[in-house]
Amino acid sequence: MEKSQLIQYLKDAIALETDILTQNKIFDEANQTALNRQPKLDKKIEPQPPERPYSLYFGFTLKNKMTKHGAEESRPLCVGIGIILFIILCCISGSLDLRDSAITLLICLLPAIPLAIPFIKEMIKKKKDQNKYSLATESYKKQIESIRQKNKALEEKYLEETDAWRQSNAEMSAYLSKPLAQTKELLDKLYAKDVIYPKYRTLPALTSIYEYFVTGRCDSLAGANGAYNMYEDEVRKDTVISQLNTVIENLEQIRLSQYMLYQQVKAVQENTDAIVSELRQIKGVSIQIAGLTALNAYYAALNEQNTRLSLLLDA
Repeated sequence: MEKSQLIQYLKDAIALETDILTQNKIFDEANQTALNRQPKLDKKIEPQPPERPYSLYFGFTLKNKMTKHGAEESRPLCVGIGIILFIILCCISGSLDLRDSAITLLICLLPAIPLAIPFIKEMIKKKKDQNKYSLATESYKKQIESIRQKNKALEEKYLEETDAWRQSNAEMSAYLSKPLAQTKELLDKLYAKDVIYPKYRTLPALTSIYEYFVTGRCDSLAGANGAYNMYEDEVRKDTVISQLNTVIENLEQIRLSQYMLYQQVKAVQENTDAIVSELRQIKGVSIQIAGLTALNAYYAALNEQNTRLSLLLDA
């Protein structure tokens, strides 16, 4: 292969490697922004039902009150009621005449009245508690009904948005996957010509070798004065960086020593930054791909380049 052809070959390989790096970054960012737009179901929490007062379970407000005081207060009352019932039975049976029984009944009722006061108060309190509890229960039922209706609407909206989100992701994935697969296929075809040794089929190595030929430092790939040997020597001396991740982290440091690589990584950053900015500005759960100017501009240029290389490699 002539030097001019080798230079063009290296240039095409660098372009394809750069585009694959760019597309992978776009793909990763598209997936990340999709996750950020994923619909979330934020259902409203149902309140706890109102607590039933103790007075509605027992004769007195508190159970221990029933034990300590209620039993003591109700015992005389029960005795009084028993006496009254006994007198009434005696009147019915004829043991006491009506006048005597009325006087006896009145005498028995007088001490029973104060004994009945705590019981009456407790019944009044129980009635009030019942009213409050009924009102609270009615309010609770209305709240529950309202919240469940809202949650149902939220669930329906969530399911609808989730379907739209999944469909949008599938469309974006299909849009990005096809050109990426095509670019990788073209690169495989280019490398299948076996011009460059597999060890040097990396963006840092390709750009350095390209520079050696363009600047006239090398005229061949192999040999003591060849591009491979020169690249290995510079790697050992730390004159050039061979790891792409390290290059990206220290980009400004290679501007003079690996200018071609610097340009390619800067191009990747510029293209992806513009596209990432568009993706992050998307509101809602779905994407209108046709409205993404930077994304469509990049893939239009990529399609032109891939078409050119495809014709060239198939020739």
